Amino acid sequence: MEIQGVGAIRYIKSEINNKITPKFEEPLLENFCESCGKCIDICATGALTSLSMKLKSASSTYTENVTTCGICGSGCQINYTIVGNKIVQAKSKKNPLTDNNICFNSRFGFEVLQRDRLISPYIRTENEIKKCNWDEIFEMLSEKLPNLAPNCAIFANGSFTNEELFLIDQIAKKFNIQKKFSWGLNSSAVQEKLGINFSPNPTSDLLQTDLI
Repeated sequence: MEIQGVGAIRYIKSEINNKITPKFEEPLLENFCESCGKCIDICATGALTSLSMKLKSASSTYTENVTTCGICGSGCQINYTIVGNKIVQAKSKKNPLTDNNICFNSRFGFEVLQRDRLISPYIRTENEIKKCNWDEIFEMLSEKLPNLAPNCAIFANGSFTNEELFLIDQIAKKFNIQKKFSWGLNSSAVQEKLGINFSPNPTSDLLQTDLI
């Protein structure tokens, strides 16, 4: 609750023992639940599961792949469970940036990765769209970018290093690219107070602070 800031589920004391329930024992959907799925991760008995999980309880051959979530620029680590060539489950992966937390989109949004996606670059010619390699793409960009720059835009986010952001800025200045955008956090208090739309510190810093 301290990290997610939700607190939809809590302990309720009774005469015999404690029990875990939504606030005031109200229905979960009428409470503060944001469907982040964190309760699934911390459930000690495994009683909570995701309806979107496609991994059967029977044993099956699967692999796990740790990667960085690409839905936004926060840089959360995520662990995909893969059966065959299909993602069947997404779980949080402990890391210094976000500890062991991921949002609703990261946990349940992996279905968008199952659709047909471009995994190789293509070049449009007068008569066709042909598959090519990255060297061809970079060569074409170096030739055409000066003419295309007025209609180009640059996207960046807070997970980029200072060196990467510096290079992006240099490219924008060289080709006079005026349209610059970045991924932002909706209703961010950090944006309101500090003027930036990403966290300036990793979540792990909370464990070392003297006062919150």
